[in-house]
Amino acid sequence: LVDPRNQVLAAASHEVRRPIATVVSAAATLEGRMAELSSENRKVLVDLIRKNSQELTAIVDDLLVAARGDSATESIDTQPVDPASEVAALAATLEDLPGEMAVKGHASLAMADPTRFRQIMRNLLTNATRYGGDSIWVELEDGPASVAISVCDNGSGVPDELAKKIFEPYVSAHDKSGQPQALGLGLAISRRLARLMAGDVTYARADGVTKFTLTLAKA
Repeated sequence: LVDPRNQVLAAASHEVRRPIATVVSAAATLEGRMAELSSENRKVLVDLIRKNSQELTAIVDDLLVAARGDSATESIDTQPVDPASEVAALAATLEDLPGEMAVKGHASLAMADPTRFRQIMRNLLTNATRYGGDSIWVELEDGPASVAISVCDNGSGVPDELAKKIFEPYVSAHDKSGQPQALGLGLAISRRLARLMAGDVTYARADGVTKFTLTLAKA
């Protein structure tokens, strides 16, 4: 049997290496060639550093949650959050989203920890960007006492044999060519954080649409 601790260390090392290498390379280029670079080229390098630093932050956030293990040690501070505004602000920082991402529907304020809300949505949007189709959108919906925020895409979805396991730690449903090795933690952590906020994260597939839904109580 593969020790999951060794598995996550190997995956983390692999996934962290690429953004670190990009940051180091871009910083070295700026340092060594600042005078000869055009303002446009300098901006490209700064954007690379910013984007890959954000990716590293996201990886570290997930690893910290996983390392704590016991959910009782997780810090949660729920307050009213506007799902539409939070999603729009987050999407603006995720430059790999294909085209302009649509946000459909309406949702009331939800009770959530803003930092944890963004961590969950970042994981769901990143997951759709890496493994979904060429169209990604977010659907907002009000229930009688809850709010649903669904990340949708037109990709092939999760293989049937893994659909019941994708929220388990260290399980990756895809091995897509050209994508970095997955930690297999994003969905497990997202569900854990959602449940700590009295909500949940679920998966559904219907009519050619893959949908991961975060459900939270109304504020």
